[in-house]
Amino acid sequence: MDTETKINIVIILIVFLIIFFICFWVCLLIFQLLKFLRNKLKLENKYLSNKSLKYYLLICSFIFSIYQSYTAVYPNDSFYYKEFEYVTNQKIPNSAKIINKKSSYPDFHGDYFSKSEIKLSEQDFNMLLEKLQNDKTLIETKPYKKNELRVFERKIKGESDRFLFIHFLNDNKTILVNVDFT
Repeated sequence: MDTETKINIVIILIVFLIIFFICFWVCLLIFQLLKFLRNKLKLENKYLSNKSLKYYLLICSFIFSIYQSYTAVYPNDSFYYKEFEYVTNQKIPNSAKIINKKSSYPDFHGDYFSKSEIKLSEQDFNMLLEKLQNDKTLIETKPYKKNELRVFERKIKGESDRFLFIHFLNDNKTILVNVDFT
């Protein structure tokens, strides 16, 4: 197991414990509320007993904690689509499919990076390229690699620690979106 995987496992466990602790206290409040309502409405049912309610809430908080911990370290595609929209100020095209993705978990200062490789239809690729060439908030920069057609950078006033790039590759279908908060 490589070092990055070990670090991710430790981060997932820490995030899980924090989320589970919060969920536990929220579930405890919900349990007290349900118990109060059950007594107030005089509902008698074996599925609404104190023991059953505790198990339901504990299982729900456990499942929720696992899901939140995993998606904190391994975000789903919607996270990368929002990053695309943040960099370009454009809606993600319907033909967009994420091929590769990678991100770091934010540190104590909120610093993180995300990189995604997105495949578009040729028509969406060309339309997006044309829109971004006419966008005054983006600066065209020199391509870094030979397989890059165009590279645009977005700078935000007062946010010099944010590096936002979109790379258009020569295949006329693939874009790379880089977001780096330092």
